[in-house]
Amino acid sequence: MRSLEYKVYVARRGNIFMRELAQLLVNVLHDLGCAASLFTTGLPKHADGDVNLVVAPHEYFHFALVA
Repeated sequence: MRSLEYKVYVARRGNIFMRELAQLLVNVLHDLGCAASLFTTGLPKHADGDVNLVVAPHEYFHFALVA
């Protein structure tokens, strides 16, 4: 079994704040000894051992209220 690889996705043409957050996340993962990469193109794909993280403004997600 291979170790986990973190793949952080952010829109290339999105705002600078989101890109800076994504890069900070990659840097922190590296500091923790994790394999991590930043992607500004493409969409996350499922692969064993990959952890896909998407950095995007909250406006792009639907929040469901759970009672």
